[in-house]
Amino acid sequence: MSKDTAQKKSTLIRNLIIAGAGIVLVAVGLILYFSLVKPAETVVEAPEVIYDGEYYDSSTKTLMLFPTKTREDVRTIEIKNKSDHYYLDAYVDPDYVKFSFNDGNIFIEKNSLMDIQNDLTLSLKNTSASLSYIVNKECSEFYLSSYGLDEENMTQIVYDDGENSYVFYLGSYTEFEKGYQMYIRPDRQNEDGTYAVYSIIAISVSTTFEIRDHVDVELDATTISSVVVGSTSISTIKPNGKDWRVTATCTEEELVKYGLDEESNPSYVNVTLNDGSTYRYYIGNVIPSKGGYYIMADGRRNVVDGKEYHIIYILNSSTSEVMLSESAIVCTTDIVKYLGSDVANISDFRLYRKYIGDEEALLIVRAGIADESTKTAATSSYYMIYPSTYILNEDSYQSKVLENLAYITADTTLGYDEKALEKCEKYGIYTNEDEVYKNYAIVMYTTKEEVDDEVDDTYTILYLSEPTKINDVLYYYCYCPNTKMIGIIAAEAVPFVEYTVADFTNGKLFFDYINNTDSFTLIDYENVYKNIKYSISGDERTFVCLLSDPLNPDRKVTRIDYETGEEVEGIVEYKFEKVTSGTYTYTQNYGDFEKFRDLFYVLITRSITTDYAHSYEISDSITKTVKTVSTPNDQPNSYYKYDSKGNIVKGSDGKSVQVRYVGGNIICKNVEVKVSGSDIVLKYDTAYYNEKAGRFFVKIVDSFDGNEKPANYAYDKDNTLVVTTYLPVGTTGEYTTTEYQYDFHNIYNTVTRSDGKTVKQINQTYYAMYVTRVVTTYRINSDGSQSVVSQEEIVSEAPVLVRIAIIEKLYSDSDKFLAGKEFDRDIYN
Repeated sequence: MSKDTAQKKSTLIRNLIIAGAGIVLVAVGLILYFSLVKPAETVVEAPEVIYDGEYYDSSTKTLMLFPTKTREDVRTIEIKNKSDHYYLDAYVDPDYVKFSFNDGNIFIEKNSLMDIQNDLTLSLKNTSASLSYIVNKECSEFYLSSYGLDEENMTQIVYDDGENSYVFYLGSYTEFEKGYQMYIRPDRQNEDGTYAVYSIIAISVSTTFEIRDHVDVELDATTISSVVVGSTSISTIKPNGKDWRVTATCTEEELVKYGLDEESNPSYVNVTLNDGSTYRYYIGNVIPSKGGYYIMADGRRNVVDGKEYHIIYILNSSTSEVMLSESAIVCTTDIVKYLGSDVANISDFRLYRKYIGDEEALLIVRAGIADESTKTAATSSYYMIYPSTYILNEDSYQSKVLENLAYITADTTLGYDEKALEKCEKYGIYTNEDEVYKNYAIVMYTTKEEVDDEVDDTYTILYLSEPTKINDVLYYYCYCPNTKMIGIIAAEAVPFVEYTVADFTNGKLFFDYINNTDSFTLIDYENVYKNIKYSISGDERTFVCLLSDPLNPDRKVTRIDYETGEEVEGIVEYKFEKVTSGTYTYTQNYGDFEKFRDLFYVLITRSITTDYAHSYEISDSITKTVKTVSTPNDQPNSYYKYDSKGNIVKGSDGKSVQVRYVGGNIICKNVEVKVSGSDIVLKYDTAYYNEKAGRFFVKIVDSFDGNEKPANYAYDKDNTLVVTTYLPVGTTGEYTTTEYQYDFHNIYNTVTRSDGKTVKQINQTYYAMYVTRVVTTYRINSDGSQSVVSQEEIVSEAPVLVRIAIIEKLYSDSDKFLAGKEFDRDIYN
């Protein structure tokens, strides 16, 4: 820093200090002026008269309608207004009874009190783990003071069980984080004049409240606090900035102008305290400035010359409006149960919504948690249950659906229980069982482990009305039968409600692992010589692809070998070799099968728009068909090799040895093993069928690395895992195959020629595609034969659009593969 720069900086800092000091002096001067010089008219003074029942708080210089109480003093708050009449009761656990103690409340277990009363807890204990225990069976009157149970120190409590009242005395106590451990004795003597002294645990908690007769309704803590303050600390405001009251000489006839006469039926708040005493105040009309409401205390009179007058005050508008609202205002806005991180376990999510012109909400999408038999290369955690002809876009599902489901909250709660049901029809929500699908939308989900088509009480359900704008913001009225609450929910809180199938899918024609794929078929009805079926078998070390004509089994399919350039029969075999580079040896794949992998990649990258083709004229005849068949197989995996002690094995080069599990075994369910010589049948949820061995095996989690591996195995010379133990011969199990058939139809455009005639032309951009999905369940019998258990066929309800160029590339690349020509798998169109 230069000397000149340093001087400028020093000058700037000095000037700032001087300016700051000046500001401080001005501030001090203002404080002195307003506190010492300002005329006395600004000083708040107490009212000249304090009427019976009023309380002036000198510390806050506030006139209170009643002496201030706290929430710990309250037993019940009754609120009656124009739209509602309800009671807020101080909540007490049914197993406990509440008592006033130390300017607060304590809760003592009822059973403990009765045990003490009936001398059921007689064993001496030296631990405070129990809620009650005896400490002195025969305490003389002289020694009661050592427990704080002498007349001078003890506190009396009375427990009424509905039939009898029991008196106890509390003595000395030790306070801990959540309550007290205290000495207690019943109000009686032993036969010899001594007393039984016990120790008891009393829980200390801040008073919570519940709506009477609606104990399951969750309340909002902040609003409840506002209600309690408005009931126990009722401060008045000055109507004109000077007087403490509107009037202290209001006649019975004049009450009408304040809305406090009997005919006006004013709202009121009635408070019952723990000691049984009560007080009430009435709320009348809003004052002209809208800044508050007229109020008066029940029974309070100002007597002048023997005549009684009412005293009218003003209560601030914020407190009044809370009291004048429906009881729904005190309810939580969490009308749907909070899920949080448990949202990842949603095993069944369903969205129903009306299409334009439809009278009922129809199922748009249904998604579930994927297990090993439903996983594909496109999804690892979740999968599409409906429409099952498409593949779920897991990223979109997690970010747009699950993250929003984790915490759904309404902007406003409108009602609960029967009050909610009364309002449902008003807001376009249907709750009757035979009418629920008349709702605009229905969202339902569950986290139970196993799901089927039936909806039970584990499902959270949300009924939504037609979207409506309130202050230019889009909302739904919503009702949740689980919480029995109705509210207003912002559309942006549940954006997925308006989604189409396209928003839920990844838009792929087909997407699965190559070792899950049994075959894929390309049929061109306009050129039968392009028809080809690729049948895949084996695992990643033994893959074989057999070529055939799906419509003409007698036609011999040939191809041009990439390596030799010769025409060969249509069998493509996987080839690999070991390659050593320095100290590292690896497996290198080569040959025609690698070109087939490129063709398979083209297959799984074909995209559809999932925009429905309703508005197009579609040809009845099928132009092309693509078929795929998949069977769930376990996937290959690489991991480190461990010795018997759990240490990673090192090779001669000092590097960690990696081993390979090649997978390719059929994933089977409902696996049964009949124990030889008995009627006992062992059952397994999942087992794996090795087609080459014709045997089943099971997997367990390896504690060394957390990978799931066969229960018993070894490694061959290439460090490939080999299963060594199979389930007994005769084991049976079931597995499923899924066939997708994609039928492509031409679309016609109607155009007007220059001569004015209209003609039909084939759309050169899109095909219309219908999808059929067939799921077949097979049982592998005890003799190794297989039989069909069940078969289900699902046809897509409406066609979707597919770009012609997308599909044509698959067919043209297939032609190039068979001709031994190069093609670029990564060029999309």
